[in-house]
Amino acid sequence: MKYLGVILAIIFLWLIVFTVEIAAQDPETENDTEALVASEYEETIHRTSWRDGSVYQLTPELPQYESDALDWWLLDLIKFECPWCKVGEDFRHLDVNGKYSYGCLQFQEATWDYYRAKYADFKSPDIYSCVQQFYLARQMFLNEPGAYMNWYTSVVTRGLGLPPTLQ
Repeated sequence: MKYLGVILAIIFLWLIVFTVEIAAQDPETENDTEALVASEYEETIHRTSWRDGSVYQLTPELPQYESDALDWWLLDLIKFECPWCKVGEDFRHLDVNGKYSYGCLQFQEATWDYYRAKYADFKSPDIYSCVQQFYLARQMFLNEPGAYMNWYTSVVTRGLGLPPTLQ
């Protein structure tokens, strides 16, 4: 009888561990964080639909366009670049080159300034703005095949893969 409590405690602990292992393997549970991050950025980017090709507008100052595979890839790039970023927070990170990287796509100031002047004359440029970064990165990928090199670590080292080729 004195061992019954110990046996019950062991069974109880085994059930807890087994339940946690099952939850960790459950595909629905596994993708909850990913879905939350994606939905937060969808809201930030003012997107009404991702897959049906509907037209949406990032902000009033940016042009409308139809969503495509590049948008999905850019959302994945956000997850690879800044998984610790929270929507609405100004996040910067001191990179290995001694320079700060900013926002959800981790632009450094020199890269931001160069490509912003080339592709996006924002009325109120904000290096922390995920919406502006998303739009600017999109323009970079549409116009320059080697643009992925600005995110080499995520694309190659971490395994995101190259962006989709757009027709």
